[in-house]
Amino acid sequence: MTHASATWLQAYLQTLCEHPQFVEARSVIPLWLAREGVAEPADHSALTPSASRVTIQMAAELFTRMALIGPAGAGKTTLLRQLAIGLAETLRAGERGGDRRGEAVLPIPLYVDLAHFRGSIEAAIADYFDLALPTLADLAAERPLLFLLDGLDELAPSRQLAGMAAISATLTGLGTQARSIAACRNEALSLFRPWLDTVEVRGICPLLPRDLLGTIESQNPELASWLQRTEDLVSLATRPRWLAGHARSPPYGCDAGCSLAGAARSCACAATEWDNRLHRSQHVA
Repeated sequence: MTHASATWLQAYLQTLCEHPQFVEARSVIPLWLAREGVAEPADHSALTPSASRVTIQMAAELFTRMALIGPAGAGKTTLLRQLAIGLAETLRAGERGGDRRGEAVLPIPLYVDLAHFRGSIEAAIADYFDLALPTLADLAAERPLLFLLDGLDELAPSRQLAGMAAISATLTGLGTQARSIAACRNEALSLFRPWLDTVEVRGICPLLPRDLLGTIESQNPELASWLQRTEDLVSLATRPRWLAGHARSPPYGCDAGCSLAGAARSCACAATEWDNRLHRSQHVA
């Protein structure tokens, strides 16, 4: 890796680790991924090791190419950002430590917001992070690259064919040094099947209320009890996008340092107030 590429990598990892959208994703409860079309058993204790669920971190190690699917708000973007910041923090810690003997070769997480795609992966990354990229081949000279392709379905229709061809050519050109996780909504998967024919497809398992409550109860028993007042509050609090979105800017008096649980409580209050307003407006009508 050239000096210019090494300098860029340090700046990129720092920018990613300090980016509010990635920082907020780190606070969300880990979600499980299941094989496409495989129903989640009610009793997870009955799962054999080979059939057990995997996290996004485990999937990144297991699969060279993967498609991450789920409905809107399921947590696709949150998981990609969670994975990216985790890898970035580990890479930065390794650089500060200096001695990397015996260390597994971690990939460089390259987050690509496909809503910003304008013809190349390099341009999309530069646009999102405001950092002009060196050549991908130079970055890949020392470490593999993990492309986190967020929002296949957000590619503009007029750019989908050319965009997917460009992405495929980039991944193919880097050979074994390129890995990828592409996220898209369930209903859009069939549209991109020609490019995803041989990839592992994993769907996001819904965050179970008992998992959410168990985690919150360990941090704040009072809040866990409060959330269980109605099923609607618990259901609202299980939405990854909703949780991540409010971990950074919690409303209704929560300060910037409030916990994920505190954000859940405050935002549930906001949602309850919104429902009340809607009910009152319908009543007046």
